[in-house]
Amino acid sequence: MNLSKYAPEFKIYIDGEAKEDLRRAITSVQISEQTGNPSEFTFAVADTVNPKTQEFVWFDSPLLDIGRKVKIEIGYSTRLVEIIVGEIKSLSTSGFSGDVPKVTVVGYDLSHRHLTEQSTGPDSIQIDRNDTYSTIAKKIAGKAKLKDDVDDTTLYSPITIKKNVTYYDFLKDAAKRVGFEVFVSRGSLHFSNPRKPKETTLDLRWGKNIIQFTPSINTADLVTEVEVRGHLPDSKNNTSQVARSGSEDTLEEGKTTASELAVKSGIGKKETIEDSVIDTEQEAADLAKARLNIISDNLVTVSASIVGTPELSPGTIISIDGVGKRFSGKYYVASVTHTIDANGYTTAFNVRKNVI
Repeated sequence: MNLSKYAPEFKIYIDGEAKEDLRRAITSVQISEQTGNPSEFTFAVADTVNPKTQEFVWFDSPLLDIGRKVKIEIGYSTRLVEIIVGEIKSLSTSGFSGDVPKVTVVGYDLSHRHLTEQSTGPDSIQIDRNDTYSTIAKKIAGKAKLKDDVDDTTLYSPITIKKNVTYYDFLKDAAKRVGFEVFVSRGSLHFSNPRKPKETTLDLRWGKNIIQFTPSINTADLVTEVEVRGHLPDSKNNTSQVARSGSEDTLEEGKTTASELAVKSGIGKKETIEDSVIDTEQEAADLAKARLNIISDNLVTVSASIVGTPELSPGTIISIDGVGKRFSGKYYVASVTHTIDANGYTTAFNVRKNVI
């Protein structure tokens, strides 16, 4: 029997070169990917100290200097998947204790630096009059040398980026206005609708391939509807647009949405957003719908873990079965953490949905 496909493995590259000596000294490696935040890697290195020079072999090595480019692949001996390309941001050591000295290396996705640049300057992107949020997101992805996974958005009034605002802050604000998620994962900038129906990337079942499954129903912040009030620039009149109960976008039909649950149980309340900067009545309606979607997103949340699966990444849709009618169904993957250590390779993740 060939057991090689069950052997967890990883490779680490520093400035483009595979470092097998470093690889052999690493005792654990972890990569965290999540929507709304840059991906992060952490690895621990068993270090030694030269008794004469009192220098650490790894902690004092230029190989682990701050800013070094790091690429990590994770998987099994027969197949590795590139998970992150980043740069070292911090180093720490356990020092001279009774145990074997250990160096902990932490870094962020390489795109984090590009996205946190100021959005104004001689090298800033050019925004045209008819650009939408999605068009601008694609331009930002190009500037950051990223692929793009961008869903289309409606054309509103001409969009501008305020001074002293980073590209990432601009995209996060835009995402809130249209009910999208924005994050970087595996070399791609994602600016997309998390409730957009698409094929599942992984089918899981309790008792078959799920190690741990902990669900939660969250009703504390539910609303029955959202109203947006604002003044139209070309009119003396105000506008009021309402996203009513049950109008959320969902991955599954025929189930109760978060706002419908709020109405039935009497636990929700109406939310009103006033003095919004809007250009048309349609924009006000879209703002209300986006807000209702965002509030409803976390009706059901789950933390779970499975045997290491490098293909699992945030922003994808998975199916979970065998956990009862209430919790079985399609989920949006919000975060994923891959860990290889003395216990083997596990993938922990958090998912959510807005129906029950």
